[in-house]
Amino acid sequence: MENVFRLNAVTGQFDPAPLDLATGQNHTLVLNLTGVRNRTSLASVSVGVGSVTLSALYAGPVASFPGLDQINVAVPASLRGSGTQSLSVTVDGYPSPAGVSLLFN
Repeated sequence: MENVFRLNAVTGQFDPAPLDLATGQNHTLVLNLTGVRNRTSLASVSVGVGSVTLSALYAGPVASFPGLDQINVAVPASLRGSGTQSLSVTVDGYPSPAGVSLLFN
């Protein structure tokens, strides 16, 4: 498991940490958030990474943390080397706020 953000000591802001999508391996992005558990269906959950829309493999509660939800998506090899990409989540037609990015080496 890798962290997708790191603290920039100079700016005090969180910056995207480079993600290495090694060849020949499957990669799963695990997002922890709220507001997912009461979705109408798994098909109503999608994750956007840049211009790529990913279907959720799982979207629901995290059993060991009351109130915390999780979305798992498979990360396609096509994102390898694509640089900084915006991240968005849509659940039942409701989009997440903008401002989160991932960095793919």
